[in-house]
Formats: sequence, structure tokens, C-alpha cells
Amino acid sequence: MIKIFKDKTLLVTTFGFPNKTNSDYGEIFVKEQIKCLKDYFKEIIVISPTPQTFGFCNFDKMRKDYIFDNVKVYFPRFLHLPINYCRKKRGDNEFKVVDRLIKKKIIKFDLIHSHFSFPSGYVGMKMNNPAVELRGI
Repeated sequence: MIKIFKDKTLLVTTFGFPNKTNSDYGEIFVKEQIKCLKDYFKEIIVISPTPQTFGFCNFDKMRKDYIFDNVKVYFPRFLHLPINYCRKKRGDNEFKVVDRLIKKKIIKFDLIHSHFSFPSGYVGMKMNNPAVELRGI
């Protein structure tokens, strides 16, 4: 077993992470990956920004924060409308909601894994930008 990360916290940003019961299973393969990685880290924090639909869409109703083993899963909401202006701002809007959650929960982390290039990779890139005040390392 690899022990170099046993005292580290991994932050994972991803869109569409499954809910606790997997009934909303958008990116189930990411959850399966986390299940394998959890044994190698002290803690894994998953942040999966979710568009706020005010209950009109099922996925919004089903996504509630939860914990399993040493994994904490958060679904912060952000406003997103299916129009060009919002699509162009999506990365920044997801970054803001992730950054706000990290500040609110005082989340400390050592490594960032962003699943997929946009918008999650964009969020991870902005979090690793020296111009952005990092809360983690």
C-alpha cells in the first residue's frame, strides 16, 4: 500500500457526482474511482457544484451533502440558466461557489484532482493560481 498520501487530504472537483444512494448516478465512474483512492488518503473532499433549479429538476432535489468512510461530498448550488451569457460564465460561477464553500467549511487540502477539463478543470486551475488566495496548502 502506498503510504505517502496517508496524511494528505485530496480535494476533488467534478460535475454530476452521484448522490448517496446512486439514484442520480451521472458520473458514477468518478465515485468508483474515489472508492479505490480513499484507502490511500487521510480524507477526500468531493465538491460537485450543482445548478440551482429551485426544485424543478430531479437531480437538484436528490443531491444532498453526505459522508461515506473518509469521504465528504458537497453539492453547493450556483445559478445557471441555459443561455449563452450563463454558459460563458459557468466556470467562474462554479469557482465562486467552490471557493465560498471552502472558506465556509474551512476546508484544508493538499492535492487537487479535477475531473474533466471544463468546468471542473477550470475550477482546479483557478484554485491553483498564485493570484488566487489558496486555502489549502
